Amino acid sequence: MGRGSTAEVRIALRRRSVACWTIVHFRLAGPRPLLRSRRLLAPDCSGEFVIDARALSFATPLELTAMTALAHSHAAEGERMRLLLPDEPAVTSYLERMDLLNRLPDQCKSNRRVPARGRADRSHSLLEITPVRSPHDGELAGERVFGIVRGNLGDRLGKLAFKVVGELIDNAVSHGRSETGSFVAAQVYPRQRRLEFAVCDTGVGVLEHLKGNPLHRDLERDQEALFRALQPGVTGEREDRGNGLPDLLDMAGGAGLTRLLIRSGDGSLDAFRGVPGPTTRIGSVPDPVKGTWAWLRVRFP
Repeated sequence: MGRGSTAEVRIALRRRSVACWTIVHFRLAGPRPLLRSRRLLAPDCSGEFVIDARALSFATPLELTAMTALAHSHAAEGERMRLLLPDEPAVTSYLERMDLLNRLPDQCKSNRRVPARGRADRSHSLLEITPVRSPHDGELAGERVFGIVRGNLGDRLGKLAFKVVGELIDNAVSHGRSETGSFVAAQVYPRQRRLEFAVCDTGVGVLEHLKGNPLHRDLERDQEALFRALQPGVTGEREDRGNGLPDLLDMAGGAGLTRLLIRSGDGSLDAFRGVPGPTTRIGSVPDPVKGTWAWLRVRFP
């Protein structure tokens, strides 16, 4: 989606001050900013929730779904909001093509008009931003991912992708229950034999979801919850629902180079599989995420 510079994300939490309301200013700059975990507080007294994508030079499904989920979360609180579109026309065109402008709340106004244009059929390689509010919605989204992977990389990898993204969608449906729901997006890059998928919700998050199961009520921090979610058989439901994230990583890592990034609350999990010595990093982020953001990339041989 164009050339990039150093990635930058700035998020300011809404706070009450004597002079004004300090509203979240969500600033995206450079290529793939949410994968680089650079965040700075950016106070904004404009009285609006601002999504500032003017310096965005390359977006993944994660940026798309995160922007959508955040906007709907703030809309539910009755806030005014603005979207500042990318300066690079190619990036703005991509955001429009992935239905970002159509999926944002009605009260979110952009800083300029995007002219209507003919749209080429790209259903063979991408899944535009899609709302998921029920298990049925999730199954339909999983079938769309199966279709685009199968069409480009074959039936075997299509079935594997269906299982892997289905786990992430199921997680979002279970711990992302809210009026807003969840949002998913995906793209296959045939030449690179790569799948990228993301799902973002504004639900209770991994910590509170796991604590719904008496076995995990000892958890106190988001980082602890993410670490435990990597253990076989761990679930926030009272019935046994399988191995969840461990199975996902085993399946995807067995098929190709895999990276899974999850953010929930102030916790961050970054897991790599399919390389010598699997690596998992669990840390914290300075500005908590409401709900859970998950992004998956698999590079098939």
